[in-house]
Formats: sequence, structure tokens, C-alpha cells
Amino acid sequence: MNALASRVRAALQDERGSSARGRAFGMIRPKVEQTIAGFPELALNTRRLKLAALDRNAELVSLARERMEANGMRVYVADTFNHRVQIFSGDGAFAAALEGGLFAPRGLAVDRRGRVWVADTGNSAVKIFPGEGGEPLVVGRRGDGKGEFDSPVGIAVGRKGRVYVADVGNRRIVVLDPEGKYLSHFAVDGWRGGAYNEPYIDIDSRGDLYVTDPPGNRVLRYSAEGRPLGVWKPISGGAPLLLFPMGIAVQKDGDAVYVVDCRNHRIRAASKKDFR
Repeated sequence: MNALASRVRAALQDERGSSARGRAFGMIRPKVEQTIAGFPELALNTRRLKLAALDRNAELVSLARERMEANGMRVYVADTFNHRVQIFSGDGAFAAALEGGLFAPRGLAVDRRGRVWVADTGNSAVKIFPGEGGEPLVVGRRGDGKGEFDSPVGIAVGRKGRVYVADVGNRRIVVLDPEGKYLSHFAVDGWRGGAYNEPYIDIDSRGDLYVTDPPGNRVLRYSAEGRPLGVWKPISGGAPLLLFPMGIAVQKDGDAVYVVDCRNHRIRAASKKDFR
């Protein structure tokens, strides 16, 4: 088992934290201001509504997504600095790797057809892999026009199979159809380009988008059409309680939004009613 596989296996420990590693950065039940060891970068939203946070040492700086396949659960991990996506079984065993010319990929999502959508950040493109093998379809190129990207990071599949991409360098969210064709885009107020601004996206059962704004220390909520629905930016004594939020997971049929509060080394939970 390689080092990454062992870390993923640890991250898939149950809520009891059956090993020291599992307790350090493994699967936990979401709790408000839950503090974990290490430097949390990402969140894993599963059907059991648990949240996994991995530290920087794992070199996993994107959302990992899970999907039930015919041969069991699959966990998809953007292995950013090895320029690939790794796929693991539900018990953490390595299953496959996707490369396809990826350069520092961040966000990823799996659609209903089992295709893996990857934000190919370093190449300023989106790549669609047909499952666990095969050459990807390349969507977009570097630029600021329709269907172009500048360092995309977060990506999520919404209702009707539409795909939403955090086009960070262009300060917007790009909407693609299920085949990768450009549909529209809308501006994200306050996003700033530059290193370490890595916002992620998740979508609730209504189709509303929840988008992190790391430099702004806040989370933004939009309708599927791009209409602003509110902001969550908790403050105490004039100081922000969120510091550089990145990973995000929304309870699909519930009220909770879980955010990886990176520089406070914890996971915070909000109600959808907190977005104003």
C-alpha cells in the first residue's frame, strides 16, 4: 500500500476513531467548531453525513467525492501535486489513477453517469474522464471568454446534470451542460485571484450553490441562476470567526453547511438560515 492509500484508509475510519491516525484526521461526525489535528484543507460529504478532514501532510488539497458503484463505494481524491486523481475502494484500497495530462488538479465531481469531472487548475481547463479509465474530454482553455478558464478550482454537479466551475482567476462561476458545453457564467462578488485562493463549491437538494471565499473569510450562497441569496461571515468582537475557509459540504436534504476553517484548524457548521 502506498503512503497516500494508507492515509485514505485512515480517513475512512468510522466515527469511533479506531486508530490514532483515524482520530487525528479521520472520519468524524460533524460538530460545530470541531477541532482536529493538522491543517485541514478539505471535506468529504458522504451519504452517512460524516465529514473527513485531511491535513496538509497528506498532500490532498481538494474535495474528495464518493460514489456507490457496482463493485462497491469509490472514493475519488485529487492528488494535486502528483498531478493525478486517485480512486480508492470504500476500505481505502487503491483501485485506479487518472492522469490524462493533468497539472495540479484541485476540485472534482462525479456525475450520475460515473464520469469524473476534474478542475485541471494548472492547465486552466476542465477534464471529463469516462469512469476509471480512458482518455479525458478537454473542456475549455486559458482565457476570459465564454467557455474559457483561468485557474479553476472548485467544481460541482447540480440539478439537470449541470456543472458549476469556480473560475477563480476570472472571478466568476461558469455553468456547463452535461456534455461540457458552455451555458453561462455569473460574477462572484469579492473573489480575488492569486496564490492560495482556492474556493470550493457544494450544492444542496434545491440546487442552491454554497461557495467559499477564502480571502474574504466567508461563504456565499447563490441560486442556480447566479442570484445572490446570502452570505455567512460570523464575527465576534469585530474579528472574523472564519479564517480562510476552503472545503465545504452541504447536507443535501437538511439544514447544515459544514466548512473547513483552515487557519483555525477546525470544522465549523452553519444553518442555512445563517446566510443573510
